[in-house]
Amino acid sequence: MKIVILHQDLEWAEKEIQHQLLVNGIKAKLFDVQTTNESQILNYVNGSNFKVINRVYASVANRNYRDNLKVLDLLFKFEKKGIFCINSFKTSLFDYNKFESYKQLKDLNIFTPETVLLERWDKKTEKIVNSFVEKYGFPIILKRNMGGRGKGMKLLKNYDELLEAVKFIFSEKQKQDYGYGFVLQEFIRSNKNHDVRIGILNGEVVSVMARTLISIDSEVPWLASVSLGSVALNSYESSQEEIELAKKATLAIGATFNIVDLMLTDNGPCLIENNPTPQYVESNIAKQRINALIDLVIAS
Repeated sequence: MKIVILHQDLEWAEKEIQHQLLVNGIKAKLFDVQTTNESQILNYVNGSNFKVINRVYASVANRNYRDNLKVLDLLFKFEKKGIFCINSFKTSLFDYNKFESYKQLKDLNIFTPETVLLERWDKKTEKIVNSFVEKYGFPIILKRNMGGRGKGMKLLKNYDELLEAVKFIFSEKQKQDYGYGFVLQEFIRSNKNHDVRIGILNGEVVSVMARTLISIDSEVPWLASVSLGSVALNSYESSQEEIELAKKATLAIGATFNIVDLMLTDNGPCLIENNPTPQYVESNIAKQRINALIDLVIAS
């Protein structure tokens, strides 16, 4: 058996995955989607059995969203051939497309921010936005439909800020750099000073932590991001309600492994985001999670 590891701009985790596979006697090769096509991968496996590990992050779209689309095309073709892929085409689609993920979650009655897709700015879109603002008010969240790690995310406090942001995101220069749409999201008010992150593997909880909320463009703390200044609270104990929501959200996107971000509200935990392809920073915990992923791939 051979393992194909898809990536873009290598990070520590992808090299560690390959290393651990080789240590276990399994042939594994890294393929950069920027220069890889289906024929190259098929030539490498040369008719032998193989599996695919997709490690192309949603945040790759911050640099080149076309690479994410290329990954989806590859996964779709491989799964049509009966090749096992993790993350699957379905899971990767929901990882890369926030609006499609929102629709899936809403169809399953999962509490998540109300969301509307913006693909252009015209009179029809303006009416949709005005209706959304009238219903949910300010502040509201604007973010890329495909992307991650906070790139381009804004907390808009009034209509002037909204119009200024829309003018920028649909400018000619922006459309040349990125062309996969944006989403407006209902602002979810937390009743705690932290969020919750729950890791689910094969339907079971494998990690729990919280991150302090920080203020960006607002006097009110609202964003959790360790890379931007949040503090990790590893001693957090999640409630059964939070765990059940994390499991349900993971199942909804067809993920075998998933990191679920929850915001705690007066109406219960709210699903903010699924992260089936999380970033790993080198640590013993990260190595344990990578080994669990590898065990899963081998056993599948």
